[in-house]
Amino acid sequence: MRIMVYGIKQWNGTSWEEFGAGSASGGGISNDSVESYYPSVTVNNAGYPIKGVNMKKKKDEYGLPADMKTGTLNDEYLELLEFIAMYGMMIRQFFKEGKELERKIAEYENKYKPGTPEGISNGLFMGYLHIDYRFGKTGETILERLLKSEYLKKLNMPGPLYLKHISESYCSFYQIKKKKEHSMTLEELLTGEKSELIRIHDIEDNEVLEGQIWYIRLVGEQDKKCHMMGPYTYNPEYKEIICKDMTNLKNKYIELFKDKVEPNSIHREFCRAIVPKMSDIIITSGAEKYSC
Repeated sequence: MRIMVYGIKQWNGTSWEEFGAGSASGGGISNDSVESYYPSVTVNNAGYPIKGVNMKKKKDEYGLPADMKTGTLNDEYLELLEFIAMYGMMIRQFFKEGKELERKIAEYENKYKPGTPEGISNGLFMGYLHIDYRFGKTGETILERLLKSEYLKKLNMPGPLYLKHISESYCSFYQIKKKKEHSMTLEELLTGEKSELIRIHDIEDNEVLEGQIWYIRLVGEQDKKCHMMGPYTYNPEYKEIICKDMTNLKNKYIELFKDKVEPNSIHREFCRAIVPKMSDIIITSGAEKYSC
C-alpha cells in the first residue's frame, strides 16, 4: 500500500481551487519519491492558512515496527489503522465537523487518560474514536466516511475488504472456550456466537486460560478473527454479572433506538455505544475487576 500527500485545495464558494501555486499540481506538496503522511496546515488567529506541514518517511519506515509484526493477518489490519488515522486527522483539520471531533477527543482524553497507567488502553480509545464514534450531521464514523471517500480508490485489494471488516467490528465480552496451538475458540457472551481467534504470542501462554472472559475488539471472518486491542481479562466468576448487566443495558438501548437502528445492526451499535460506559467501569474498578 503506497500513500502520497498530493496537494491542498480550498473552496472558493463555487468550486475547489488550488491553495497556492503548485500545491495541487505537478508534484504537489510532496513532490518527491518518499512516502508522505499526516498532512497538516497551520492557521493564524484569523483562521487563514499560513503554512503546510508534511511528515515524510522512507518506504522501509512505513508500516508496523519490526517488533510489532506477527507474521499473521493481524499485521494487515493494524497497518490499515494508520490509513484510517490519517483520514481522521484530515477531518479534524479540514472538515467542518472537525471541531466537534476535536472536542470529543479532548473530552475523552481528559476523562479516560488513554495510554496511561491509570487510564484506558490506547487500543480501546483509538478503536472507539475511529470505528465507533458517530458525529456531525450525517452521524457517520471516521471509517464510514473514509469508505465513501475517493481515498478508498488508493487502496488495492484486499485493502478495501479488510477496511470493511474493520468497519463491522466492535468491542464485546467473550469467553475462551478452547485454547489451541495456533488459535482459540471464543464465544461471545450476549450472542453465543463462536469465533476462531488467530493466536498472537504477544500474550504469554500462562496468561491465557480457558474460561477467562475477555473484553476485546475482534475483526475479520468468523473462522480467522484477529484482535485490534489487548484484551481486558476477567475471571470466570464475573460471567453471570457481566451477562446480566449487559443484557439489561442492551434491552434499554433497544427500547430507545429500535425505530432508528436496523434490526441486524442493533447488537453492533449497542456494543459501540457502551464503550464510554465500559471505560467508566475500567477506570473505577480496575482492569481485572468488574463492577457495573
